[in-house]
Amino acid sequence: MKTLVEEIVDQTGLPRAKVNETLTHVFAHIHRRLYEGKGDYIGERLRWDIGIEAYLHFIGVLISLNENYSGAEWFEYAERTASPEDRERLQEQMKDWKRREGFE
Repeated sequence: MKTLVEEIVDQTGLPRAKVNETLTHVFAHIHRRLYEGKGDYIGERLRWDIGIEAYLHFIGVLISLNENYSGAEWFEYAERTASPEDRERLQEQMKDWKRREGFE
């Protein structure tokens, strides 16, 4: 079975490195806007930022995660799949982000 990146490379003809870089940027920007944002970013703004088709797929992912996994499992996956270096790199990327009030 092909990886997600391999399927996107096949469908778009983009280089693998560009697909990886783009996915990283997209998810980092969504993460930051959720982390820092005021109000309901997913309900009020994300649709306009990424387009309706991508938005509906994103909502589908959230629904599936909610139906199939607990929050504790998400953290366990991050701990199990990311190396200490990976987590450190993420923390470095987030060091200047301003946590919104009420963000847990």
